[in-house]
Amino acid sequence: MDHRGWFIDLCVGWPGSVADGRVWNNSALNRELDNLLANIPSVPLATKHPVTSEMWYEHVPAFILADSAYASTKQVVPTYRTTECDRDPVTKKLNKKLSSIRYSVEQVFGILKNRFRILFHKMECAKWDTARATKLITAICTLHNFIVHEEGLEDDEYMNGNRAPEFEFDRERNALPDEDIGELDEEVENEHDNATRNILYRHMQWRMQV
Repeated sequence: MDHRGWFIDLCVGWPGSVADGRVWNNSALNRELDNLLANIPSVPLATKHPVTSEMWYEHVPAFILADSAYASTKQVVPTYRTTECDRDPVTKKLNKKLSSIRYSVEQVFGILKNRFRILFHKMECAKWDTARATKLITAICTLHNFIVHEEGLEDDEYMNGNRAPEFEFDRERNALPDEDIGELDEEVENEHDNATRNILYRHMQWRMQV
């Protein structure tokens, strides 16, 4: 999803029981991410030098912002888990910034459900015709993009507060409980020094100490 509220990549057809991380690891977007982001320049952010403690700059590459069910990598920046926010004021502050952007994503899903009420119910056709259910979801997202292009993103019922309960969103604490994290790629998760989120953390840490 982009800044306009358009769905720009779909990965449809996986069972709902499959963890988000596994779907992502097997998606075409994940495989092509290097190429898709290659032409977007990095941005220098001020942080503290690990040896001299003086200010220096680390470069943040283009990345995708995700929720805390995803692994933190160079090109994917997830929000933090609830327990991580509770332990560290820097993490809580950064998570509030990240979550305020993630709010727009959740808003679009709420608008989508209110416009296409079939999404409030289980798709019975998925039990006997997965291909039909996949085409239906793809068509709904395509129609959503068309409507946003023609009429804009506003949805009166959603914007007035009548949103679906499952899309209630906390801007400050957009983090999943630890038990809801699901499967993560442990090897990728442990690449702490290369993860873009850690550069953002060091930048926030520097800002809070200035």
